[in-house]
Amino acid sequence: DNIKRIVSSYLDKNLVEKIVQGSIIGERQDITMMLISLKNLNTLVKSDSYTDLMNKYFRIITNSVYSNRGVLGHLAGSDIIAIFNAPRAQEEHESAAVRTALKISEGLSAYPELTVGIGINSGQAAIGLNAKILKFMPSKGLAFIAQKLKEKSKNEVLISKNLNDIVRENFKTHRYG
Repeated sequence: DNIKRIVSSYLDKNLVEKIVQGSIIGERQDITMMLISLKNLNTLVKSDSYTDLMNKYFRIITNSVYSNRGVLGHLAGSDIIAIFNAPRAQEEHESAAVRTALKISEGLSAYPELTVGIGINSGQAAIGLNAKILKFMPSKGLAFIAQKLKEKSKNEVLISKNLNDIVRENFKTHRYG
């Protein structure tokens, strides 16, 4: 009960109940996925200010993601996956992800030595438990498009066409390429 209470402070109470009952495996829902990566990590590693810059990089990103109710789905090296609308339901998760990316971009602009790629896409994902770890399993297209956008991005936020169709009323966007 104590663990359930603690976990409930981080996750939606309905989701916690589903986890406890074991009924969450394979549940599908719409999410917005943001992929972020440092493009010049190999150059930065050689810098005397590497540790300080990486601390600032992670602090800006995590604070921005959490302030818009996103969750960090994965961190490896300088690669970060942020998820919106899971595990906790979130109205206008698409706009929250774009706001987050803009906040990250603005915060990191103070550090011109950092070259960052940000790609965002929305779509279906399965949520499941694997060895008692909550997993997000995006559809192939969702992750693939977000990855390609991140790779093309250079200190800018790139969003998919379907995400643009959802958020263009709230943000000034333009066609890339």
